[in-house]
Amino acid sequence: MHHTRRLLYYFVASTSVYCDPMSSPVLLALPDLSPPLAVEILPKGLVLNRFLVNVDGKTHDLVLGPNNPAHHGQRPHKYQNSIIGRYTNRLPTGPISLEKNGARAMMNAIANESPEVSLHGGPEGFDTRDWQPIDPPDAVLFSDSEKASIAALPSSALFKLLSPDGDQGYPGNLLLEVLFAVSPAVSKPGNNSENRHVGSLYIVYRAKLLSGDKIQVTPVNLTQHWGFNLDASLARKGTPTPDIKDHRLFIKADHTVALDERGLSTGKLTSIVGTPLEHAHTKLRDNFPPSGHGNIVCA
Repeated sequence: MHHTRRLLYYFVASTSVYCDPMSSPVLLALPDLSPPLAVEILPKGLVLNRFLVNVDGKTHDLVLGPNNPAHHGQRPHKYQNSIIGRYTNRLPTGPISLEKNGARAMMNAIANESPEVSLHGGPEGFDTRDWQPIDPPDAVLFSDSEKASIAALPSSALFKLLSPDGDQGYPGNLLLEVLFAVSPAVSKPGNNSENRHVGSLYIVYRAKLLSGDKIQVTPVNLTQHWGFNLDASLARKGTPTPDIKDHRLFIKADHTVALDERGLSTGKLTSIVGTPLEHAHTKLRDNFPPSGHGNIVCA
């Protein structure tokens, strides 16, 4: 059972990492006495533990999660708002030959969803790792001009991880750096606006094989595995929870990926035109599929 959290306080804007940088949450917030946007990041798994929005004097959390942050990574909160990788989604187990730009490698993804399927990077994927907070000058996958831009942001945090050769069956030593940053709204529409822009959260993923002069290849596909709460936390006790179907959805994609009975890609693409996946800021209920949304879409 998921728990919807109610927040009774505001975060103070901060980019500091507290006592134990490997386990203490990192707090990012827009500079304001009552920040319109704030996030709390747990270094273990790069979990977005809280994603707080303050509108019209009300603060609510946009993401689902346990009341106790220590329960992240445990069922039913596995993958909840965490990073996933090396490879997002499902890959078949067994030997796989890789080749790109003349580089060749073999991989053997470790099973965790079933004997035939490796899910989200394997049993000890990036969601289980302790990511190291770093200062922008210490980043190696961001240019000097990018570091200067990061330093000018209201609130940001950088993390790194080294995934060794053979990690979960993937080849090559892989260095990863992830940037989280919040920025204020570009404009402030009037109170009668249906869509209120309070600010933005940016997440930038960088990865590089540490192979020296040797050309290597490995699969990399990173993202956050979101569990959005949207406006559910605004429901008053004893009243129905707001229906997600009343939210508007924009899917910037042209095709869906065909899957087999194991959830693995067949390699075939199908146009989303005329299907329930064709959404351009339209309400979910306007064309909601009977089985819900659980597709892989691509541009």
